[in-house]
Amino acid sequence: MTTNSRRFDSMDELNYHEVMRLVTECDADMDCGVPIKLAFLRNITLDSIIPYLKLYGFAAGMRLDIAMGDYDNAWAQAMAENSDWWRYEPNVICICLKLETLNPRLTYAYASLSAGQVRQEVEAVLSQLSALIAQIRRQSNSLILLHNFETPIFPALGLADLQLSNGQLATIRRLNLDLLERMQAHSGVAIIDVDALQARVGAAQWLDNRTWHMARAPYRREGLKALANEYMKAIRAERGCARKCLVLDCDNTLWGGIVGEVGVSGIQVGSTFPGSTYQEFQKALLDLHHRGVLLAICSKNNEADVLEVFDTHPDMVLRRKHLVAMRINWKDKAKNISEIADELNIGLAHMAFVDDSEFEVNLVRYLLPEVAVLRLSTDPSDYRKQIQACGWFDTLLISETDKQRTDQYRAERMRKEARAELGDASLHDYLAYLQVEVSMFDADEFSVPRIAQLTQRTNQFNLTTKRYSEAEIVAMATAENHIVRAVRVKDRFGDSGLVGVAILHLCEQNCEIDTFLLSCRVLGRGVEHALLDDCALAAGERKCHSLFGTYRPTAKNGQVSDFFPCHGFIQTAESSEEAVRYRMDMDDYIQRTPNHLSVLRKETK
Repeated sequence: MTTNSRRFDSMDELNYHEVMRLVTECDADMDCGVPIKLAFLRNITLDSIIPYLKLYGFAAGMRLDIAMGDYDNAWAQAMAENSDWWRYEPNVICICLKLETLNPRLTYAYASLSAGQVRQEVEAVLSQLSALIAQIRRQSNSLILLHNFETPIFPALGLADLQLSNGQLATIRRLNLDLLERMQAHSGVAIIDVDALQARVGAAQWLDNRTWHMARAPYRREGLKALANEYMKAIRAERGCARKCLVLDCDNTLWGGIVGEVGVSGIQVGSTFPGSTYQEFQKALLDLHHRGVLLAICSKNNEADVLEVFDTHPDMVLRRKHLVAMRINWKDKAKNISEIADELNIGLAHMAFVDDSEFEVNLVRYLLPEVAVLRLSTDPSDYRKQIQACGWFDTLLISETDKQRTDQYRAERMRKEARAELGDASLHDYLAYLQVEVSMFDADEFSVPRIAQLTQRTNQFNLTTKRYSEAEIVAMATAENHIVRAVRVKDRFGDSGLVGVAILHLCEQNCEIDTFLLSCRVLGRGVEHALLDDCALAAGERKCHSLFGTYRPTAKNGQVSDFFPCHGFIQTAESSEEAVRYRMDMDDYIQRTPNHLSVLRKETK
């Protein structure tokens, strides 16, 4: 769930008391946000971050319940089984350990250490944190957000430190890199780069040395806001709330000037100011494209003028090939954005819109409150920073499927064009023409990140809408009583990638379909029938007598409400309005994989 309520529009400009007031208002609204439990293990005082975290949470459609662990007691709390802290069952665990307290020798006594002693201290820090993460993983599959370490503003060896490869600055930078590498061995751990945040905010606004000495509270309010925002970026990403499509204005957004008035040669875009600011913005957008964000155009303009810019202007970084949809006309932009969402089969909650016009931004914000909107600054040199700082498109990983997303949507357009060209041909003939190939296989180390991503993002063809982290997928994929199956699909127009997931829970001689989902990109090709057949075959391989499935209704998955009964499942007495439960005797199961599909199936583990 996400929200774009107008009461959050200017939240970054609020002072601390205004933040507290708004959080109190939201706390009184019990329907405001999906509940998320957030717990801290720490050796610093962070209580003042709670209002900022709650506010950013409410803005993202989440109601954060926050538990602060005891000060400087991280290891004891992680080790204590059946404690109140673990009974809290957090969804997210933040580990905030400042190096000054964790290892004073590396911070306060660095100049006295030999090279060998430095290596010993660094290894001690890495070993401690690895052991802490491993202990947490024995008790929880929660998302873990782990701070790295700030580099000192004034290094121990002064000016000479900057010249040394073994100076304090270089050592802590290597420590951060080694920490990142060590954490690759643990699933579901994301680094919160407080060193980068310190640089971004500026040391003067980040650290408060007085409150550090008085209460071990290191961060000023600007620092707390930046840190809270960084936490929420990670939580939104883990929850599948990243925006998928960015809709862009053209005039005075992608280039300076109005092309209909000054012509293609008169617009400002290039290597010299002010055109360089627009080109820099386009480079940032191209980065988003390569990360898997879909780019679309919504411009009040003559179509021929805009297309000529994309096709012929020598200094344009963005080209027509980078765009998945265009609406270049004189209709209102809210209607055009809705049409783009329909064309791409993407919910409005996954759309974002950028424009320099206050009128257009406010119109879209008012008519389409689910769409994230950004009004660009009056200074185009700020554009790149604005789009990079918004965090709308942040994910915890970027898969190969993400990188190919624009090509996949372009292939889908080719499928639709092919369907239109076939004219009166039957659907069966069209599907046979596509030459659809389906691969079914157990989750492995390469597919786990994408599987977790699908559980977090898929809403429409998703029977239970259970959300899982990478750590939870790994735990189930390696457990004897679970089977995690993945589906890849390709056809004559391209590879759609990993687009489906089924998670089976085995109990005695029964098989429960815990999760069953498909990306909307492959709906209508019969893949869902092949996936259900695969579930039945997996249950048969484990000698199960019955196959159970559950449909949990949501606002977006109504299209699968009759999926199980259409496949012969019988509703059971345990059903309720919140969860409709179905059962099928394995002896009665009939396979329904369409004959136009070519299926390659690897047996379960």
